[in-house]
Amino acid sequence: MPNKAKRSLSLYSVVLAGIILFTACSPASPAQPTDIAPAATLEQNPTAILPPTATTAPTSTPVPTDTPTPLPTATPQPSATLQLGLGQDGFSGWCLPENVLVSAGSDPLNPPAAAQKSEIIDNALDIRNMPFSICNFMYTFNQPAPTGLKLEIYDLNQKTPWWTTDLVPVNGQPNMVYTPLRHTYIVNPPLWNVGYEFVVRDANGAELQRNLVNLHRWATGLCWQGTYPDPITLYCPLQQDLHPWDPGYGKKLPTVTPDGN
Repeated sequence: MPNKAKRSLSLYSVVLAGIILFTACSPASPAQPTDIAPAATLEQNPTAILPPTATTAPTSTPVPTDTPTPLPTATPQPSATLQLGLGQDGFSGWCLPENVLVSAGSDPLNPPAAAQKSEIIDNALDIRNMPFSICNFMYTFNQPAPTGLKLEIYDLNQKTPWWTTDLVPVNGQPNMVYTPLRHTYIVNPPLWNVGYEFVVRDANGAELQRNLVNLHRWATGLCWQGTYPDPITLYCPLQQDLHPWDPGYGKKLPTVTPDGN
């Protein structure tokens, strides 16, 4: 091979070796980034579903022990209003003899020694040994007496009173009221024995109490025919004044009078 050709080949070889060496020593070119979609965030993509987080296991609820449930207690009810009625001493009375001054009966709580006091006989108030000058009748209630109380006096089985009077409060005794009576039919009735109904009414006219009162004149002897004398004159009937049906004549009372009426 000619020398000129050898020199060209050697030069070419040197250049090629230099290129290879340069290429091997040069840093590698950085790789081009690829288009990667940015990671979805909650702000950028509201519909993005986040991976579920671990749910804490629920703790067991403690079972209550079997303790007895307390029963409801009864609510105390207000007591009913106490109805007005007679108290322990109830209904009583006393009268003064005719020879004692009426002023001696001004204090119903302190009857004089000569006073005739009442008794309860067969559920009725009995007063004996009439006539009298004045009689006091007292009511003792189970609570303070209301104002405006009145006493009405009836003949037995009648609907209209023949006497009405006020019941007066007793000083120092709020549960007590009384009335002093001097009516002839009370202190000196025209009968040996008479019964009345005493009725107490409130200010509105409602009946509060009804009691039977029996009044008796002083005991006297019987007349010759076995009856009491006239309660006013105290005379016994004469025998010539009797009818065949009168007591003591010896015959029973007929069912009709002789004239057929």
